[in-house]
Amino acid sequence: MKLLVKQATAATFLIIAILLSILPSCASENAWVFCGLASLGVQGTSVDGYDSHDQWSGFGGYPGQAKIATYHQHGDDWSGLTGFYTWDFHAPLVGDRTSTTWYIYSWAQDYWDGGNVIHRVVYPYPDGMPPPWYQARLYLDYVPPAANWEGPTVFDISVTGYTYFDLPIVAVSNPLDGVRMHFTVATPEPSSLLALVGGLAGITLGRRRSWH
Repeated sequence: MKLLVKQATAATFLIIAILLSILPSCASENAWVFCGLASLGVQGTSVDGYDSHDQWSGFGGYPGQAKIATYHQHGDDWSGLTGFYTWDFHAPLVGDRTSTTWYIYSWAQDYWDGGNVIHRVVYPYPDGMPPPWYQARLYLDYVPPAANWEGPTVFDISVTGYTYFDLPIVAVSNPLDGVRMHFTVATPEPSSLLALVGGLAGITLGRRRSWH
């Protein structure tokens, strides 16, 4: 029995060592783009406010056009122009920074003939998401009543596989009256890491018991 415990303990420490060796390499990834909604992501030389990587696109779309973009207002936290941005890059998640969030609008300018939903697909890492160690989630913060939306308001976005989902859309004259949402990318909490380690250790111990 003591030998079994020692073997299981050694296996657990080996798993922890492997995870710790993988975690820095994943968390240090400092450039990726999420293109499933808009061109969001991080660049190694970006900051959390406005910088040269952020691309202003104006105050709306063209009549009949469906559009999804982030919105920023000029001020202390944003030195760029007020309006929508087709590219919005943040600083990488390094050091004490464990999450980053983009605020997004979806709308059809003036009129729309495509129904109340638009279909989206998100490509996995490395084509459209951060490394597999990250967690990504989309939240619908406001859906205009005209959309008649009965779908989910929270979407877990896979970073390792394709994610297909529908979003509500409405025709508005002011894009700020459209669908509001936010997209968050985060690194796992320490408790999640410990749970993963514990689960792997349990699997290892179970296998050893089945062998004896």
